[in-house]
Amino acid sequence: MSLYKIILNTLSTMLSNLPGEDAHKIMSPPHRLKLKEYQSPDKKPKLSSVLILLCITESDILIPLIRRNIYEGPHSGQISFPGGKVEESDTDSIHTAIRETEEELGISSGVEVIGTLTPLYIPISNYLVTPVLAVHKDIPAFIPDPAEVDEIHLVNLKNLADPLAIGNETFSSSMGKNFDAPCFIIGNLIIWGATAMIISELLHVFLTADTVIGYIHKSSANES
Repeated sequence: MSLYKIILNTLSTMLSNLPGEDAHKIMSPPHRLKLKEYQSPDKKPKLSSVLILLCITESDILIPLIRRNIYEGPHSGQISFPGGKVEESDTDSIHTAIRETEEELGISSGVEVIGTLTPLYIPISNYLVTPVLAVHKDIPAFIPDPAEVDEIHLVNLKNLADPLAIGNETFSSSMGKNFDAPCFIIGNLIIWGATAMIISELLHVFLTADTVIGYIHKSSANES
């Protein structure tokens, strides 16, 4: 059975029992408070979606991440999944994630949606983000929007799943304060914050599936 079929057969059943906040906490900055402490009762969060696109080749699972352009905002220059805010014309969170990914990366076909992970609240920008999980049979031709995307990075799932990829770095907040936070370090790429928290749940979903664990272990053994 192809790796693509293994992923399709495995993930659709695993999404029914998500670890949610337990997985998010592993990569959460220590200063982050619970949603109820951040969000005032009269302030509703803005809705948004991101797309976790698993690009599946014969032997690898690659995930496109983007570095956002520098702008005046709390997420300036950060590594993230493609995505954005929900528009009135969107039918649901999946529609938002697909539309935003097409706008940012130029992907218009070949995306098969599996389901969604646990929504995550981002206090600094008051967004409630729904991660949408999808697969693609290969690596599509990306056409990044220069107005929104500075760089595209294809990250291998097995590298994210390596315990040695988790580190701790010092970051600066939009208010100019420094703080330490857990992160994924893949080469020169540092992934932290909401993106790292979403990846943490994704890895928990994968690592509960024996067939996918076998892929990760086999790939690692072949490279050693």
